[in-house]
Amino acid sequence: MSQTTTEPAPDEMPAPVELIETDDPGTEPPPDWDDHVHADNDDTKVLSFMAAAVHINGFTVSADRAVIGIRSYTVPGTTVVLPVRSEIAPLLIGAAAEFHETVEPLVAGWCWGYAYRNVTGGSTPSFHAAGIAIDLNAPRHPIGKANTFTPAQADRIRAIARKYGLRWGGDYTGRKDDMHLEVILSRAAALDLVHRIQSGGQPTPPSTGRRTLRQGMTGPDVREVQGKVGATSDGVFGPKTTAAVKAFQARHGLTADGIVGPRTWAVLDTPPPPRPAPTPGARPTVRNGSSGPAVAELQRILNAWYPDQPTLAVDGQFGARTEARVRLLQQRAGLAVDGVCGPRTWAVLLGR
Repeated sequence: MSQTTTEPAPDEMPAPVELIETDDPGTEPPPDWDDHVHADNDDTKVLSFMAAAVHINGFTVSADRAVIGIRSYTVPGTTVVLPVRSEIAPLLIGAAAEFHETVEPLVAGWCWGYAYRNVTGGSTPSFHAAGIAIDLNAPRHPIGKANTFTPAQADRIRAIARKYGLRWGGDYTGRKDDMHLEVILSRAAALDLVHRIQSGGQPTPPSTGRRTLRQGMTGPDVREVQGKVGATSDGVFGPKTTAAVKAFQARHGLTADGIVGPRTWAVLDTPPPPRPAPTPGARPTVRNGSSGPAVAELQRILNAWYPDQPTLAVDGQFGARTEARVRLLQQRAGLAVDGVCGPRTWAVLLGR
């Protein structure tokens, strides 16, 4: 029997994994990589063919890195770069980091990730082709050679694999592959584990019915998010939108990863508290340098309008932060953006 891989028990839950993204594509496997490709189709691999696309345990296989979200990450504490599927990167990068710390140091140039290849001698794709497998210190632990680790190291690798929902090639029933670790959970279970690791053990929230948004995506839902986090509403999820989403997440106690998933959507979709009812009467024009009760009222109303933004001090002093918030209101309301709260801006604020 092959190793039975289960999700980690609560006391085994890893700490959130630091993801250090890099433009470095990582080390390509050697020209004779087919001689190293893994017979990684032990009895728990599930292949499916949906709309002519090949899936492994629910993960799509593709020769196009962008299609399946392959990104490169530096393993914390090393100079090793591994290209892996971004949605499950915490599982593979976290395991590689623990391997480096507790099994043996990783060697740059000896560690591989995504590669679009089939298993040797057949048409079945390797787990590497889905971006859900890594090879660590490959030349030191060649495929087909068993017991390249000490018993204590092997036990440690099994413990790491169990924590991150992986299977170790050293436990294959056939040809051993000590260098190899692969995600063996279904995609749904793997994504749930990623969420629980990165959120400190919190359960995955119920689905909001919204798609998960990240950098590179476009559409009206991107425009909606941009309006709620204070980014330019152009419908294109670029670096500035990612930064705005991260800032929003940090303010609301969420994992600041720049990805709009179920938990971030839940906060974005929470209606703001009722705005304070205005008192009758005209309001004076106020600007940077003004002070008094009208400025304090302006600050209270702006805080109610924009609970997703940093809270303004209601001190009656019109400073740079208050001016910036007035400019944000004017931009979104289609007013002249001058940072001065005059009759037109007051009319919007007071619903007149």
